[in-house]
Amino acid sequence: VTGKLLPEIVEELGFDKPIDVIACASHDTASAVVAAPIEKGEKSCYISCGTWSLLGAELDEPLINEKSFSENFTNEGGYEGTIRFLKNISGLWLLQETRRQWIREGSDISFKDIDKMLETETSANVYINPDDDSFVAPGNMPKRMEEFLISKGQDIPKTKGQQALCILESLALTYRFYIENLEKILGHTIDTVHLIGGGTKDENLCRFTACATGKKVTAGPIEATALGNIAVQLIAKGEIKDLDEARKYLGDLKIYMPEDTDKWNKKYADYMKVR
Repeated sequence: VTGKLLPEIVEELGFDKPIDVIACASHDTASAVVAAPIEKGEKSCYISCGTWSLLGAELDEPLINEKSFSENFTNEGGYEGTIRFLKNISGLWLLQETRRQWIREGSDISFKDIDKMLETETSANVYINPDDDSFVAPGNMPKRMEEFLISKGQDIPKTKGQQALCILESLALTYRFYIENLEKILGHTIDTVHLIGGGTKDENLCRFTACATGKKVTAGPIEATALGNIAVQLIAKGEIKDLDEARKYLGDLKIYMPEDTDKWNKKYADYMKVR
C-alpha cells in the first residue's frame, strides 16, 4: 500500500472515504505470472499466451550466462523479488491476422467457426517458423505462409482448416523448441507447462502444446493479468497471507496430458528441418 487517493480525487469520484493506492506487480505480464499456478519446488515453466507469447520460468535470482545471452532470454523483475526469466515469441497473432484476411476476402469466420472446422480437419503436416520476420507485420498472412512453405519445399494447405492447423501446430512445436532451450539453460528437465492468459481459450493450442512438448499442461486462468493484480491487492490488505496462498484461489484449471508421442516427435523432426 503506497498511500491514499488525494481528497479532491475521492470527492470527484464520489467515494465516501479515501481509497488505498496499491502497487501491483509492475505491469500486465508480471501480474499474469502472479496468477500462474506455480507450486514451490516444482520444475515448471509458464507461457503467457495471447497475441504474443512470453515463455519462461520463475526464479529466485537473475540467471546471467552465455547460454541465456545466446538464446536471448531476459531477466525481468517479478512480484516479491522473484525473477521472470523469459523470452518473447510469437503467439496467436498469426491466426488473428489470418482470420482478418479471410474476412477481407468475404469469409466472415469466427474463432468458434475455426474450432468447429478443426474437429474434422486433417493436418497437412506442413510447418512454418512463427518467429520468422515475414510474419511480424500486419497483412496477408495466408499468402506469407504459402510463400514460406514454398521456400522450404513444403506443400500448400488446401483448406482454411489446414491453414489454421499449420499455425497452431507450428506454434506448439515452437514452444517445444524454446522449452528445450530453457531446460538446457536451467540445467534440469521441466515437468509442467503452465499456459495462462487469453490463449488458453484455444483448446486445440493447449492440447497441441501438451502433445508437442510431451509434458503436462495446465491451462488457465484466462484473465490471468486481472487475477494477478487482484491477488497482490488482497495480499497487501492482509486478506491473503502470501503468493503461495493466493495461487490456491485461482479456480479450476484444465489439465492436458501428452498423446500420440511418436506422431508428434515426427512432426517436431519435420518442423526442425524448416525452422
